Amino acid sequence: MNWQSIRVKSSIPVVMLGVSLLAVMLMFSSLIAMQHKALEVQAEKFLQAISLVLNADRDIYQAKLATTHVLSGVGDAAAERKDFADNAAQVKERFDQYLSTLKAYPDITGQFSGFETQFQRWQQSAVTLLDNQDAGQKTALAEQEQTEFSALRDALDKAGEAALARSEQEQKELNASISITKIWVYSLSLLLLVIAGWFSYQGPKKLAEQIRTLSARLSDIANGD
Repeated sequence: MNWQSIRVKSSIPVVMLGVSLLAVMLMFSSLIAMQHKALEVQAEKFLQAISLVLNADRDIYQAKLATTHVLSGVGDAAAERKDFADNAAQVKERFDQYLSTLKAYPDITGQFSGFETQFQRWQQSAVTLLDNQDAGQKTALAEQEQTEFSALRDALDKAGEAALARSEQEQKELNASISITKIWVYSLSLLLLVIAGWFSYQGPKKLAEQIRTLSARLSDIANGD
């Protein structure tokens, strides 16, 4: 290929613009893919994890309410006991799902390795309170159950806060990556446009100079020089 030919020189700016357009398209595709992945992570992991914790918190309150009803004689005792057991089981089930959802983030799940022990302490304290027939022990048992209940609720609150904090952190990291990628996109586009512009200017200029030189040479030949 003759790099000095008119065809090659006139094609270079077009090729440079084409490369620039392709590079910009690829980088913006990368940005879109990054944003899509982030949305998937938010929806499939963090939002789901937070929802599970909120539902577990609701369930533990329902279990607490059923306990209160049994102790105060409101409603059918057997039905309230069953309601307590069902809601307590749901608390454990939902938190297990929370841990499973965030298993890719051991720094979060590792904070709650003692949750099952806390849950069992609360459940046992509530069952002991419900089974108690000694009025003299009722106050002490109720206080113990309330202590364990508050500790378990605090663990659920922290679980939700941990998921939310990591979600915000990942969003910040994504925004930083997107900003850097945008800088590369704009910088590369500008560079390619400058190069294409230089070739667009220099190509015709060089061509005109060569034509003038050739014309002058032909004139000299015609004059016998």
